[in-house]
Amino acid sequence: MNSLFSLLFLVLLPRPSGFYSVANCTAAIYDQNILFCEKNGLTSIPPDLPKTATFISLSRNGIDKIRQTDLSGFTRLETLSMNANQLSQIEDWAFSDLSALTELRMIQNELGHLTDNMFKGLSNLLILDLTGNPIYSISEFAFEPLKNLQQLYIFGTHENNMTLINIISHTPSVQTLIIDDVRSLEAELFPFPLLNLTMLHLFPVQMKKFSIHSDVLPQLKYLILSGNGPEFEWDVSNKSVLRNLKHLELGLAKLPTETYETILQSVDSVEYLELRTFGNLFDQRVLDAACGIRSLQKLNLSFRNMSILDDALLRSCVHLRELTFYSNALGDLSESSLRALARLTRLEIEWNELSRVPVAVRNMSSLTHLSFQSNQITKLQCPDFLNLPSLQELNLNFNRISKLKACAFKDLKQLKVLFIERNLLSQLDYTFGTSFPSLVRLNADENCLGLVQKGTFDKMMFLTDLNLKSKSATNVENGVFEGLSILNALTFSQSFQSGCVFAGLGKLQRLTLFISSYKEMTVSEPMSFNISSLQELTLEVDKNVCIDHNLYSLHNMKKLKVFSLSTVCCYTPSDAFLETPHLLNLKMTNCAEFSPHPELFQPITELQTLDLSQNNIKSLDFLTGANLTKVQKLILTNNHLRIINETVFEALKKKKKKKKSFIYTAPFTDI
Repeated sequence: MNSLFSLLFLVLLPRPSGFYSVANCTAAIYDQNILFCEKNGLTSIPPDLPKTATFISLSRNGIDKIRQTDLSGFTRLETLSMNANQLSQIEDWAFSDLSALTELRMIQNELGHLTDNMFKGLSNLLILDLTGNPIYSISEFAFEPLKNLQQLYIFGTHENNMTLINIISHTPSVQTLIIDDVRSLEAELFPFPLLNLTMLHLFPVQMKKFSIHSDVLPQLKYLILSGNGPEFEWDVSNKSVLRNLKHLELGLAKLPTETYETILQSVDSVEYLELRTFGNLFDQRVLDAACGIRSLQKLNLSFRNMSILDDALLRSCVHLRELTFYSNALGDLSESSLRALARLTRLEIEWNELSRVPVAVRNMSSLTHLSFQSNQITKLQCPDFLNLPSLQELNLNFNRISKLKACAFKDLKQLKVLFIERNLLSQLDYTFGTSFPSLVRLNADENCLGLVQKGTFDKMMFLTDLNLKSKSATNVENGVFEGLSILNALTFSQSFQSGCVFAGLGKLQRLTLFISSYKEMTVSEPMSFNISSLQELTLEVDKNVCIDHNLYSLHNMKKLKVFSLSTVCCYTPSDAFLETPHLLNLKMTNCAEFSPHPELFQPITELQTLDLSQNNIKSLDFLTGANLTKVQKLILTNNHLRIINETVFEALKKKKKKKKSFIYTAPFTDI
């Protein structure tokens, strides 16, 4: 198999000086110095990788060691990714030739010890990601070579007490630092101010102290503290040392109220505050301290196990613009719980246990965005959204709503976006459209719509994006989309029907259609897609629908650039693309038997990408006369090819005036 893959590489790549062939690796179509060697069962770095490479990904293999000679001579390499291997050892000086390397990622490996000479040679490294390694020790000078490092990610380790000072002492240019198991941060011990640090994320599982008294973090904008900190001490007596802090997240479990107050009273420039893993109860004093920050605009209260929001809790939050309750246990809000929030524009109560739209949201005239995603709402009542004149976006995704009452939306004259994915809707009322005169986007994906009637979308003259994909076959009446004169993107499911359902869609550019049937059926009359404005068309056909003639008719489709067809039982006539001369991307997959005539592709001479995956193809001879000389990417995943005649690829390459590359993205089957 490897020898055959190498032969393909010889065929698919052009033949300039420096041409090479590498088993188990693939070059990018636009640059042969970008190599992907992912998920190929490698146990070591291949010895024949070209020294001219600028990007190499060896992720998702079984490499357990980087030897001193493995990467010698790679003086042009800029990015190296070795995520999800079994790396437990990196020999000293293994990176010594990588003077151009700016990004090194070794996520989810088995590195335990970082030695003094491990990173020697990486003087220009900007990003180092060691997330998810069981690091148990770091030598004092391990980070000494990384003078220009800007981003360091080193969390998910087993280090008992990460020596933060040893790290920052050698990385003066660091801008983003994400690190765990830091026992204390005492800025007085810093060797110099960290003038570039803007984001600090600490996972202090056993953190004892955060102490800053001098101007050592003058540019810090983002501070995130997460972990178990019952004995945590916050010692920041001078507010000016955190004067630029805009974003603060506190996820310290079992933290006393007094400590929370101390923290919140020492920051007066914070605009976004997130409080999570607070415990079983909210403390009024903590919320008062939070909302006492005059600059605060956004408050996120997450993972609090709170079941009801009472009238008093948010009484001091009069300046808030955005409020989020995420993953609590909220079953209801008291009627006056949000009354003080007269300036609120965005309210999100997501992943809670609401069974109805809370009365508290009524009359919030400043709200522009409202989300109840992932609750247990079953019904919408007429007064639910009473007096919300500014509301522009409403998210009801992932609930149990079975019917949309028109009266519930009568006050939402400015609503532009409605999300109601994954509910239990079986139909849309024929007067549905009259409730949403300003709607621009409607997403009702993954409901159980059985019938969509003509007239449903009347009056929705501003709609540009509509998604009606259903879990089941949907009957769509002819002319149902009439009046949607500026609709740009349409996704829907329907039972197979050959009538014209696309009348009136003069501006449609993207159409995704899922064709299904309750029972096995054979189709002999094609669907007509006479949409002259269409640029992208995707058809996905259920296995119950067998096509013994032509499924589709692409008349007057001169603007079509992308066409995708997935169907088990298919028939494609040789003149299918006669009226789509500007097609650039063609995907025809999952066909039980696919053996087209060369004439099928001859009209689409501008084609650049051709995906014929999962078609049980046994021969590519049909490509010899296809006239696809501009194809840059050919995908043949999961077919039954045994022998490929080189004349196939010679036919694809002839008449080329400039260098092109072809990619074969998957191995053969049945070899």
